[in-house]
Amino acid sequence: MMIKLTHRLASLVGLTILLLFSFSSLTAELMGNVATIVLVKRTIVSGLFVLIPVMAAAGLTGRIIAGERQGKLIKTKMRRMGIVAANGLFILIPCALILNRLAAADDFGTWFYTLQTLEFLAGGVNIGLMALNGYSGLLLADRLGRRWRAAGSQ
Repeated sequence: MMIKLTHRLASLVGLTILLLFSFSSLTAELMGNVATIVLVKRTIVSGLFVLIPVMAAAGLTGRIIAGERQGKLIKTKMRRMGIVAANGLFILIPCALILNRLAAADDFGTWFYTLQTLEFLAGGVNIGLMALNGYSGLLLADRLGRRWRAAGSQ
């Protein structure tokens, strides 16, 4: 029971952090205030020290809960989390680090906005995949009832 609670909490915290990162970046960009953009980029890099262990905990506990179980939903959740992990490791973390460095150097040229766009896209993919995994988890736990299970299995 504790492992399931840990999984739910880690997944929810991870998704919330990703949403906060995206919302903060978008808000800072729309405000156009350089000091705010620099602060947001620095805060995101600091937040990685929370996000990375939380996401690792969500993935590990998810694998433990799945155990030897097989099935379409479990396989789909595992595939999604592989994409989330790859996006995080190879796109989002490097983008966050580079964008932080560029913002601190007051370098808001083409390179900055290209990486910012890539970060928004990869972040949106991860948010969407994690939300879908949350829905699939609710289906697996039978927390949505028969009507939703029938709709989700198609």
